[in-house]
Amino acid sequence: MNRQFLSLILIPVLGFALYWPNLSHGLTTWDDPDYLVENKAVNAFDLAGIFSQTTIGHYFPMTVLSFAIDKRICGANPAPCAHFSNVALHVLNATLLVLVFANIFSFP
Repeated sequence: MNRQFLSLILIPVLGFALYWPNLSHGLTTWDDPDYLVENKAVNAFDLAGIFSQTTIGHYFPMTVLSFAIDKRICGANPAPCAHFSNVALHVLNATLLVLVFANIFSFP
């Protein structure tokens, strides 16, 4: 079994194992209410609003779209879906980064 294949298995398993307890946590009071709970575009799944509005002075349409999908799936309590999608995206990015480095540096 080569290193690339091993890393493709190991990174997702370790990533989800390490961050699995995070799925039971709730939302924070910092910016989660503005982005997830009280955001009209997220609550209505309004794509035009998601891609045209700023939230607390920031324009992050893909993040807000992700929150809208999380809220659509989990309903009134979007925290588990938001945490799961966050972990899944980070695990995917870490795996892709390993593949990029493996191709750049010609790891076997």
